[in-house]
Amino acid sequence: MPDQIQELYRIAADDIGWVTLKECVAVGVIALTIWAVAFQLTAATLPHIPPAKGRLAFYIEAAPVVLGALPIVAATAGQLASRPAEKIGEVEEVGSIFRIQDQALAFERSMLLILALAMLILLASFVVFAWQIGSKHRSAALANRTNIAYFIPYRFLALTIGGIALLTIGFVLFPDRLAQFVGSFGVIARFAMCVAGLTTHFALLTIRFNFPFIPVVFGGLFLVASLFGGDDHELRSVAGATGPSEEMHISAVEAFRDWLRQKPRLAEAERLGEYPVFIVAAQGSGIYAANNAARFLARMQDLCPAFRQHLFAISGVSGGSVGSVIFAPALHADDAPLDTIGPDAKTCPKIADFLAGVGRAEDIDAPGEVEQRVASVLETDFLLPLVAGLLFTDFTQLFSRLAIPSFDRARFLEYTLENAADRILNQKEAGDQSNLLKADFQSHWTPSNNMPALLLNATDAGSGKRVVVSPFDIDPLHAKDKDLCILSMLDRAGTGANQTVKSHSLRIPLSAAAFTSARFPWVTPAATVSLRNDCITANPQARLVDGGYIENSGIETALDLIERLNSIKGTSDAPKFRIRGAMRKRFR
Repeated sequence: MPDQIQELYRIAADDIGWVTLKECVAVGVIALTIWAVAFQLTAATLPHIPPAKGRLAFYIEAAPVVLGALPIVAATAGQLASRPAEKIGEVEEVGSIFRIQDQALAFERSMLLILALAMLILLASFVVFAWQIGSKHRSAALANRTNIAYFIPYRFLALTIGGIALLTIGFVLFPDRLAQFVGSFGVIARFAMCVAGLTTHFALLTIRFNFPFIPVVFGGLFLVASLFGGDDHELRSVAGATGPSEEMHISAVEAFRDWLRQKPRLAEAERLGEYPVFIVAAQGSGIYAANNAARFLARMQDLCPAFRQHLFAISGVSGGSVGSVIFAPALHADDAPLDTIGPDAKTCPKIADFLAGVGRAEDIDAPGEVEQRVASVLETDFLLPLVAGLLFTDFTQLFSRLAIPSFDRARFLEYTLENAADRILNQKEAGDQSNLLKADFQSHWTPSNNMPALLLNATDAGSGKRVVVSPFDIDPLHAKDKDLCILSMLDRAGTGANQTVKSHSLRIPLSAAAFTSARFPWVTPAATVSLRNDCITANPQARLVDGGYIENSGIETALDLIERLNSIKGTSDAPKFRIRGAMRKRFR
């Protein structure tokens, strides 16, 4: 096993105790909150009903304990159900990213079993504690005094609402760090406490005044939300940007020609007789696809340092888009010029040495610099900020007619990805690299910057067309009868053969472009884009969702691009080249 993997296991093992303690405390808080609310309401209700005896009295006493125990039971079952299946009799080839992944999954199986055992211990402790406390008569008296002192007075209802507002502001100001610090169950525990606090206030007022406050208040709020609720899911623009870019899009053919005619590529094309060009298609499948797309590209770059200067474009969909965008700043951190690789250097030195019998299998298995940077981003928990945004900010936004962009849960994902990329830059010992993910999408690629062009596929929910976020135009005429459109602002002039089309890119960050391709309902909302583009829609706004709704492999856009690029073969102003097909990365 490589030393790097052993080090990762050691770090993970050191974190088990902290993760287990944090999760157990959070689940315990959720259980205690539900039990306390049920006990408070039971204590307030008992004086208004005939005294219970026998089995009924037992049921009333046990109900709060059972309700409180349910979250712990669910957490225990979830830990056991999520354990990865063990592979028996399968041997992965040397250098495969799946080999390293399977080693990590084996470690996860043990860790999840430990967490499940910890949850069982927590469950037993909770049941004993709650039953002992709930069975004492003075506990019911204390609950009634608490109801009278805190939950019934209106001023404390305002205090509860103020606490919820402060917690919401905290998640807005620290969209990733706060959620990642408290953990997944910690976020849910805080939401449970907020909901429990509000519902307890209204439930006790219902008991006191014999008026259905909960259905009236919450039903009224949801009615207002459904009739007048605003849309806070506008696609984010680069900070300070007020409109589309003044610079026009160039065509894919023109971009490819400029890319090929860079001096190092011309020299290599002359030396080899033709220039090899790669176009990668990375398909979607959520975070699993993002992980494997990023690691595959990074592993290729580490094993074959010249890979980047032959990689013209990556067509990504959904998780594949996110993985491609994670690969981009890891590659950009090197800032390697085109002429870094000498003409006599081995294309893939580690593989060549291994095949020649002078290299070790461990050298191929070991993650290189680019893959280590990718791994540092992938170890980020992207789910936690998303859950926090959904439960606090987006939930609050439901009841506001005024759109609050910072409450959009999709932005929590974007900020988390950007902050994770900052770690890559901080790991660099020299040089001050700007964060590519925070910059304008258009700036990530030029013909000379030795970076692949990212083509990120989305779907317009209204027209059902494939919408590609691209640094150049695949079809310079943006034909309205085609199913492929570029996300840009269009200006058409003339008709028929005399028609001209000017295309301007939208000023959106690279991180926003990545998650626009991965907008899957219930996880991330559809992105609203205000634009003038009659190829996509005749409406002033488009609603963009996951590109996998139309085509989940990314291969269609890659083939459309290849068809355009091959049109300049044999022309006098382009060196001889060969596109090695579209490599479709399949994920098991």
